[in-house]
Amino acid sequence: MAGDGEMLKLKSSQGEIFEVEPEVACMSTLIKNMVDDSGTDEEIPLPNVKTAILSKVIDYCKYHKDNPPEEIQKPLKSTNLIECGISEWDAEYVNIEQEVLFELILAANYLDIKSMLDLTCAKVASMIKGKNT
Repeated sequence: MAGDGEMLKLKSSQGEIFEVEPEVACMSTLIKNMVDDSGTDEEIPLPNVKTAILSKVIDYCKYHKDNPPEEIQKPLKSTNLIECGISEWDAEYVNIEQEVLFELILAANYLDIKSMLDLTCAKVASMIKGKNT
């Protein structure tokens, strides 16, 4: 793992660099494996993640570094995510436009952040559940 005070440099698909604490970045299994394989000196390219989405992913990881997310009850018993055991912060985090939500799902899947993938997919499930046929 990286030494004290050492920041990881994550590079979005648009070339923007984010400096992030290793514990935050390593919530992503993909990034953790890259760091384990090749160290922390190089910037870590994330060609599948746009700048705006990477910024939101980092927000999620920063928050959950010290606040591990609750397990989401499945199947969802309600269209209200908070009633399904999701924290207010998480419910607010996914209260976004559909387009952004789908990009977050792709990013969480690519970066291998299971709790974030569960959360974003639960949001989509709650949107579907709320629709009447």
